[in-house]
Amino acid sequence: MLRLITFTCKVKLKGEWRPLATPCVFALWHGELVMMPVFYQRFFPKNRSLAIIVSQHKDGEILAKIVSRLGIKTLRGSSSRGAVGVLKEAFRTMQQGSDVAVTPDGPRGPRHFVAEGVVALSSRNNAPIVTINCRASKVWQFKSWDKMFLPKPFSTIEFFIGEPFEVKGLSKDKAKAILRERLMRHAF
Repeated sequence: MLRLITFTCKVKLKGEWRPLATPCVFALWHGELVMMPVFYQRFFPKNRSLAIIVSQHKDGEILAKIVSRLGIKTLRGSSSRGAVGVLKEAFRTMQQGSDVAVTPDGPRGPRHFVAEGVVALSSRNNAPIVTINCRASKVWQFKSWDKMFLPKPFSTIEFFIGEPFEVKGLSKDKAKAILRERLMRHAF
């Protein structure tokens, strides 16, 4: 269904995206997570891999099936269930050369709150963080805590990609504040 919908849509990239020489951590809001496979398929080089951290809850299972069918690896866990295990798996995945996508406000919110997982993952791997936001001109909005959306057919989808930034030398609070400010620039 996602492929069919996005096939009819005009997809635009705002900001300059060039894959980095080393793996990075992509950060995006939970409500925009369903759009990460579209970004991956349209803008990722074929020789680059991506893993997405997805919760172990029932709704996470649905998303995990969707993204795995689109060629993206899923790492199962979240801040509320399996946090240590999924962070260890994410560290290994990045050491093997894969980028990792994380939602700092998932899996249960509050919406647009930055938890420490993204900063810890970036810091531990000396990996830059790249923010991604997604908007669509016409959407179906779900009645969920994260206000997740799905673009309607024939809409315009815009991805906003931020400049990579490093957290090395920053306090956790400062790194989280910078991350939140960058993600809020184009929040849906």
